[in-house]
Amino acid sequence: MKTKISKQQKEIAAALGVSIEGIKTFRVAAAKIMDFVAPSVGEKEQLSPTQSQLDYANSLNIDVSNDTRRVASAKIQDHLEIKNLEALKSLNLKPGDKVLYDNGYMIKEHIVSSIKEKGKVYFKGVGCPQAWASRILRKDKQKS
Repeated sequence: MKTKISKQQKEIAAALGVSIEGIKTFRVAAAKIMDFVAPSVGEKEQLSPTQSQLDYANSLNIDVSNDTRRVASAKIQDHLEIKNLEALKSLNLKPGDKVLYDNGYMIKEHIVSSIKEKGKVYFKGVGCPQAWASRILRKDKQKS
């Protein structure tokens, strides 16, 4: 995850007169810069967050009420990526581990096939089943 604002982003923001003071992540800085230049490069102008974004951000304890749609999306993505990376670290998974995944309808056991850097866990089986690390539990840590 590119977490820190890049030197290039700082230079571009300064040249454009875009304030990125207080912004901590690459993704949010990119959203702020894009909001500023969007109309001049044929992209959508700054829009307010959707009600779905507001509701979802609120469920994650993130305030995006004063942000644009792009910035709200970036903040939500950053939060989820951090949550998945933390879960991946604490689960300490490796291929072959048995896990439980609750997809909202049922809890199903899976065997880990591979793990991606951003916290996506792929399972063995047809159709390439997968889940974010924050949505799974190690089977060996469950009480029978």
